[in-house]
Amino acid sequence: MKQIAILGAGKSGLSAYRHYKNLNKDVVLWDENPQTVAALAQEYNFVDYHNWDYANLDFIIVSPGIALEHPVKHFVLERATAVGVKIYVDVELFIAENPDVKYIAITGTKGKSTTTALIQHIFEAAGKKCIAAGNIGTPVFDVDAAAYEYIVLELSSFQLDKMHHIHFNCAVLTNISEDHIAHHGNFENYRAAKLKIFANQNFNDVAVVGADFLDEIKDALNSKIIPISRGDSMGASIVVGTDFMLDKYFTDNKNLLAYEDLIYLRGEHNHLNVATAYAVAKFFGLDEEKILSGIIGFKGLAHRQNYVATINNIVFINDSKSTTQISTMQALKSFKNIYLILGGDKKTQSLNELLPLLKQVLGIFLIGESTPLFAGILQENNISFMECGDLKTAIMSAFKAASQKGSGTILLSPATASFDQFKNAEDRGNTFVRLVEELKS
Repeated sequence: MKQIAILGAGKSGLSAYRHYKNLNKDVVLWDENPQTVAALAQEYNFVDYHNWDYANLDFIIVSPGIALEHPVKHFVLERATAVGVKIYVDVELFIAENPDVKYIAITGTKGKSTTTALIQHIFEAAGKKCIAAGNIGTPVFDVDAAAYEYIVLELSSFQLDKMHHIHFNCAVLTNISEDHIAHHGNFENYRAAKLKIFANQNFNDVAVVGADFLDEIKDALNSKIIPISRGDSMGASIVVGTDFMLDKYFTDNKNLLAYEDLIYLRGEHNHLNVATAYAVAKFFGLDEEKILSGIIGFKGLAHRQNYVATINNIVFINDSKSTTQISTMQALKSFKNIYLILGGDKKTQSLNELLPLLKQVLGIFLIGESTPLFAGILQENNISFMECGDLKTAIMSAFKAASQKGSGTILLSPATASFDQFKNAEDRGNTFVRLVEELKS
């Protein structure tokens, strides 16, 4: 019997291992982290990839985040190429084993997680058997494909780059901007990986893409195309207007949704996500009222502009997953009368992109290791702030300041990572929610 080898003992690697072991396959596994290997050694068959019997391998599954080509060729890639063994990611193998499901695939530099979760929510709310998987957190081999009509896949450039023969009934590209250059080598390689999402589509399929970059990628498309347009649009598209979304693709310029009705999806970036999800659902024939009801009822992803509570006319928003200036900029554009909790570890070295918006907030409350750096930058730019040290102090200080005004939005959107004081961004967000609940009680 030929072996299956798996490189990387993350969620997807372990899930694939269990899947093939359940099929009575001979499987070996390796991970670079010795602590991971030690912790799982009794349950999984770990064999160092240098010692794999490459000539006897059926195929190799690699965890998406492992770079095989840049900055240097990985040993596994060199040996696999030498003996003609194919390397896959789990998603492609899963699709090959489950061809009867309708697959909706989403990628993009920004917005893919929210769009994936929103599409899944709309389909489920409309009574469809639908699940989200892939990069969003659930490994595909943990999904019972027979239980679902639709599977919504969030796909990273890392996953797409390693795919060979894929076909998605619906492929979504939210946007492309420069990212993950160290992994891919250059922007062109990164872009090419993203465009693989449209591979092998035909006119029975659909591509949902931003109209502003459609011209530069249309040569890669062989399917129906639904453009998502900002502002007014002369052609058929779903239009994200200033105050509402309208449908110029499936209907004759119908005004569908006023953004003031979206409690949990604030800001233009979320309105683009909404338009994309609407386009996908309409393509698959879902009822318009059910689609819009699903959109309005969607509460967003955890720790991403999540409404937590209102206390004495003061709104608390958990945006702990905003670990970059760009994501915090989106949050600052989405709310008014903001008291901002900012800071964390020293990952973010400047506030250059945020400064124009920081001058407009009502208060800034600094936490974490980044406090001395951020305090210096804010002082240089004549922006007032308060050094709070920890999250509880920041919440109480912001609440006191907002209470003096009688209203406001206390926004945790730190613009940097959390590892100075928390396990991760989720831990930081959960702590924020717990502290707000304590304040509420």
